[in-house]
Amino acid sequence: MNAETKQTTFGSLPIGSRFHFRGRPYHKIARNMTEDEEGTGNIFMDQTVVDTTETSEPSGGSAVNPS
Repeated sequence: MNAETKQTTFGSLPIGSRFHFRGRPYHKIARNMTEDEEGTGNIFMDQTVVDTTETSEPSGGSAVNPS
C-alpha cells in the first residue's frame, strides 16, 4: 500500500475524515469541530490548510465483502 500526503482545506473534508495539522493528528467530528488524539475538541476554520494521507491499493487487490 502506498501513501501520498496531500494538502487540502479543512472545509472540503467530509465529517469522519482523519488529517494532520502542524504535525498532529485530528479527526473531523462536525462541520468545524475536530478531536485530537487526547480527545480534546478543537474548532477549525473552513479555509485552514491541512494534510491528508491518501492510500492506494496495489493493482490486483481484492475487495472484502462484509456479510
